[in-house]
Amino acid sequence: ASFSVTDRGGLHSGSFGNGKPDTYEDIGAFRAQSLSSLAGKVLRIDPATGWGYPSNPYYDGNPQSKRSRVWVYGVRNPFRFSFRPGTGVTDPAAGNPGTIFLGDVGYATWEEQNIIKTGGLNLGWPCYEGVGQLGAYQSANPAHNGCGTMGTADNPTFQTAPTLAYYHATGTN
Repeated sequence: ASFSVTDRGGLHSGSFGNGKPDTYEDIGAFRAQSLSSLAGKVLRIDPATGWGYPSNPYYDGNPQSKRSRVWVYGVRNPFRFSFRPGTGVTDPAAGNPGTIFLGDVGYATWEEQNIIKTGGLNLGWPCYEGVGQLGAYQSANPAHNGCGTMGTADNPTFQTAPTLAYYHATGTN
């Protein structure tokens, strides 16, 4: 998605199609709100196969599907993350990889710190940034998976607010 303008898709149409990501994914930043795309996600996959685990929150019976690999979605640009020591278990069937501390680079105004204790969260990008709605994206009309689709089959979860959000210019929350 574009880093400088509201991207509801169509800005980079040459990046989709034959031999590239499916044209269905040409919805700009809204790919982060679609479980049919790997963009804007924290994935939980088997390192040997790249497939999703049956204990993942959006597992659909096909470990190779995009949705089956998703642990958390609605992420803009997670510039770093780490696991809290002493949390989680190593057995993938348990569905408990541990508590994740995730720093998410903001777009217009806010930077975020998210603490992820369980899978299945929607961190809200691009519909939300920091502590509130992102107006330009709230009013955008992509081909699908716009902000009004939260709670639907391909966007089943409503936004979880960040643990901490701070303003770009001053560093205050």
